[in-house]
Amino acid sequence: MAQRPLRRNTCESCGRIHYSRSPLTRFCSSTCQSRTWKKNNTATQEQLEQEYLAQEAEKAAQQDTEAA
Repeated sequence: MAQRPLRRNTCESCGRIHYSRSPLTRFCSSTCQSRTWKKNNTATQEQLEQEYLAQEAEKAAQQDTEAA
């Protein structure tokens, strides 16, 4: 069985050129892949605090309506 030919790719994170046999490769290393994932999936502390305060306000409103 023949191997797939090498492809020249550019890393989406750091912009370096890398070679891969897979057409699905987007990053040059696992470090670049995890950096991109963290950048796209980490909420700032301010966003988390606002979400928490909104949840607490909703709970308080529900308790008020149940008590009445």
